[in-house]
Amino acid sequence: MKFPTYHIAIHDLLSMRIDDRVGWTDRILMRPMRGYQHHAHSSPAPGVPDVYVRIGPFAWTPRKDRLVDRRFHVADNYFACQDQSKLLSWQAEIEGFSCGPTYMRLQANTLGSAALGSRLIDCMVRYRLAQRDAVPIHGCGIVGRSGACLLSGRSGVGKSTLAMQLLSRGYQLLGDNWVIVHDGWAKGFHLPLNIHAYNVAPIVRARLTRGMRWTLRAWTLARQLSGGFLKKAVPLVLRDFFPEAVAERGPLEKVLTFSQGEQLSIRPMPRAVGLSRLVANDMTDREAFHRYQWAYAAAYPESPVAKHWLTLADRLDRAIPSHVPFYNVIVPRHITPEIVGAIEELIEQPCPSPAVAITTYTAA
Repeated sequence: MKFPTYHIAIHDLLSMRIDDRVGWTDRILMRPMRGYQHHAHSSPAPGVPDVYVRIGPFAWTPRKDRLVDRRFHVADNYFACQDQSKLLSWQAEIEGFSCGPTYMRLQANTLGSAALGSRLIDCMVRYRLAQRDAVPIHGCGIVGRSGACLLSGRSGVGKSTLAMQLLSRGYQLLGDNWVIVHDGWAKGFHLPLNIHAYNVAPIVRARLTRGMRWTLRAWTLARQLSGGFLKKAVPLVLRDFFPEAVAERGPLEKVLTFSQGEQLSIRPMPRAVGLSRLVANDMTDREAFHRYQWAYAAAYPESPVAKHWLTLADRLDRAIPSHVPFYNVIVPRHITPEIVGAIEELIEQPCPSPAVAITTYTAA
């Protein structure tokens, strides 16, 4: 069996190489390249990659390390562990854990293979980007007539539903799950869209393949029968199905932070509060990697890893221009066309005022 090697460049900010040594059974659940297909290149970037990932069997490198919490092996700029979550299990060895270049060796059981991308590789990429003041924000990014707007919030709040509805109104997408903020610009971080029956816009559904539509129905049925426990998405690479809706960058104009409530409410938010919310949203999405960072910080309290969360708000403050306004947006669970229209009106306001009136709609 021939094993592939992939080369990824996320703008001019970070380069990555993935050596895929996953067996054919694990490949059913894990395709490590699928998440970065948009940023793939046929040839490597010059020099040593910022992040080098090797997926497949490996033996840990013997070294003098410290054992934290009885399972995390930590040494200077090094981390290794065996971990599991329910039926998923994996092991990882990371050289350059605190500062790069980073070399990751990963191995998992068949079910655990599905966790390597989101729980380890993606998190390391986001950490390394943040070190360069190119901070990934958990949320959607859209580009309209007046520039780029970020829709941030915890998973399930309705960001993706709103973003896909805005595609039907002529907007372009910078990312469905993460968007990079760097030097006043919002830059695309194009991981696959997570398509569910409840968030897919008609304009996107019309371009799904027959197989994807059947899969969408199957996962919808599984979610209903399990009472919402099984909530799996159909991944869609936007460039392959909707290329005219893809944006790579745009000048950042507004930041909207979302939460759920009974009525739609839009209020201006102090910048300091908005920055702290962006950090909080990031912290809730790190899963296993977050635990690894804290374990390493316990052994090396002066390391860049230990200071990461303390400095993240400052990095965001430098990346987001001082004139960019923040808004607190409360949305009901059901996103109506009227709500989409109100969000569009806010996005296209040419000159945000510090005394913007409160906008409230009764949920349908």
